[in-house]
Amino acid sequence: MSQQSLRILCFGDSLTAGFHDFGMSFHPYSIAFTAALKAALPHMAITVHHSGKNGDVGAWTAFHERLKQELPPENMYEAFQLNWAVPLNKGSKVLALTVPDAKPILAWVVEDRNQINELIRNHKQRNFYTFDLYSKIPYHSLSEQDRERYWDDGLHLTAQGYDWMGEHIAVGFLAAFAMSQQERAAAAPGPSRRGPALTRDEGPLEEEGGDPRVLSEGYVVVRRKDLD
Repeated sequence: MSQQSLRILCFGDSLTAGFHDFGMSFHPYSIAFTAALKAALPHMAITVHHSGKNGDVGAWTAFHERLKQELPPENMYEAFQLNWAVPLNKGSKVLALTVPDAKPILAWVVEDRNQINELIRNHKQRNFYTFDLYSKIPYHSLSEQDRERYWDDGLHLTAQGYDWMGEHIAVGFLAAFAMSQQERAAAAPGPSRRGPALTRDEGPLEEEGGDPRVLSEGYVVVRRKDLD
């Protein structure tokens, strides 16, 4: 029997790209994410792509001002839904991540982040799942030693930090994947009473002949703008 396939796109900006060392190096979280999935699902053929595009604003103050004026949480949420709709309308599943912590503690930044994270957590839609990355990737509650280990510039992570992120996201993904499998099994029709069930030699099994899009042609791990 051929392996089941699982195709995943990690989609976002600089944190998805693995930006660190002032852009001199990149270490996407998808590296550790992929390794964790392959270890947990050795029976599946897993393919992971990442698409991370760096932002075009280099100064914190300029970015914050633009964000404050042009991108209130409600507008961000509407934009996220448009992004989520692309894979959802194609039959894929989406795992949306909340906005992680960062060094700046401007009151309006924290307020906006909390509001958009709440909107993400509360979003309900078929084939849509969420993972609270904010609770897993802290900054201010870490020791100084751990900040040095995981955080690069207060916004981006170090290579080790991106591995830390990827491992957390893998845990969230596996939970969402298990939930989707349970939902699919619950929705499947029961055995017919009009005749005996097909044996392995009498008909195709779903794993052998099913539409891979129904199982999970792809998951798209998406996150909001990476505040860069």
